[in-house]
Amino acid sequence: MTFRKKIALSLLAIIILSTVTGCVYLRFLKLKNQMSDFNKNFEITEENGLSLVFLNPVLKKSDMVWLMGTEPTIMEAGGNPDNWIYELKKRYRGKKNEEGDFDIPLDLTFAKNKLTVFTMPERFTKYFSKSLFEKFLSTLGQAEIDKGDKEAISTYEGASKTEIPTTKEIRAVLGNPYSQGVTKETKTFIYRYKILSPNPEKNLGVRITYNFNKETDYLESVVANIKGLKVRISFSDLQ
Repeated sequence: MTFRKKIALSLLAIIILSTVTGCVYLRFLKLKNQMSDFNKNFEITEENGLSLVFLNPVLKKSDMVWLMGTEPTIMEAGGNPDNWIYELKKRYRGKKNEEGDFDIPLDLTFAKNKLTVFTMPERFTKYFSKSLFEKFLSTLGQAEIDKGDKEAISTYEGASKTEIPTTKEIRAVLGNPYSQGVTKETKTFIYRYKILSPNPEKNLGVRITYNFNKETDYLESVVANIKGLKVRISFSDLQ
């Protein structure tokens, strides 16, 4: 099966980063542990986008505000006060240099103050099968947490190279990178997004770095940064 990838899921991966303190830390840690037993705690649907359904929800609205650094731009989507939408606006170094819309709206649904559904745009279903999404998130459940460096580290092991994306696939789903670089062994794409906020004085962002093997063009690692927190995922195949 070809891995027609959309690693904007790195944005979702950040949610399991348990590097904070107190009750917030415990809730994020519990969510991470739930991903180790994925089928018991989650479902994946493709009805109105690519959605992760939380069967045993633990995160509160306040946790999402803490993580994103702001309240969402839309807090009553469709008139429902328990439906929030965060908007991630893609950034460019200069003028926009591509056609198409590569911004990322994140749709959150709550019930009794707990996050029950996390939905990404419908276009993501073209690049991520439910089975691959499940495997990706299960991998994150095994992540090692480094509280000192505020980092979660995990490894995605594909059944073959076809489950690991290339630069072509990343460009197809994320568009042109904010910046890119090449070293002797590695090719790097950097994508940056602004988290839109109802408070115009806030300047919040997400940075995602993709490192590819220069020779094979396959993705070797992805690092997502938000608020000084970091999720690092390495990619390998079982062969």
